[in-house]
Amino acid sequence: DVLVDYDDEAVENMPRQELPSVYLRAGSVYATRRDVLMVDGSFKGEVSRPYVIPPERAANIDIMPDMIVAEYYIGKLMEQSQA
Repeated sequence: DVLVDYDDEAVENMPRQELPSVYLRAGSVYATRRDVLMVDGSFKGEVSRPYVIPPERAANIDIMPDMIVAEYYIGKLMEQSQA
């Protein structure tokens, strides 16, 4: 029900199918208290709660293939909304 930082060297080189489930920060939505941002210099307070976004609704775009994948999903969402 809360987010925790993940750092476990015991899982290094494990097959990904055996890895524990984790979430990756998408960076599209942040809600934080002013003091956490201004005083602590962070978006993340002592207690962080997730807003889980389906993979087809969130994409980290760092390189051109990421953009191609995002455009594909946008097209699919547009098709669904017009159906």
